[in-house]
Amino acid sequence: MAREKELSTAELEVMRVVWEKGKTTVKEVHEALSPEKSWTYTTVMTLLVRMYNKGYLKRKKIGMAYLYEPRVSEKETFGKMVSGFIDRVFNGALGPLVNYIAESKELKPEEIRTLRKLAKSLEKGRGKK
Repeated sequence: MAREKELSTAELEVMRVVWEKGKTTVKEVHEALSPEKSWTYTTVMTLLVRMYNKGYLKRKKIGMAYLYEPRVSEKETFGKMVSGFIDRVFNGALGPLVNYIAESKELKPEEIRTLRKLAKSLEKGRGKK
């Protein structure tokens, strides 16, 4: 099933538990989220079913319960979400995003070093083509 829709904020929280556990049940996800969320068991079940229908999860029936596992990796999901955000907000242009981050947020020294290293790496990559 094609992943046509991005994950909602709530679905992403549930997906993080599924990525962490690998294979899990509704009960296990509910228990993992209950210390910070007041979601009912049926809310978690509904979110898992939605994510299954969107193509982010696969499931296998074990007795009376379903065992859910990721169909897509965290890296792939985040990549698509970030690309979608850049497309929607910055018309697909990365430069304005980087500029916005640099101007609107006080960057820590280690973040600045990381950006410089990334820029140098990108420059080297272009020089090879």
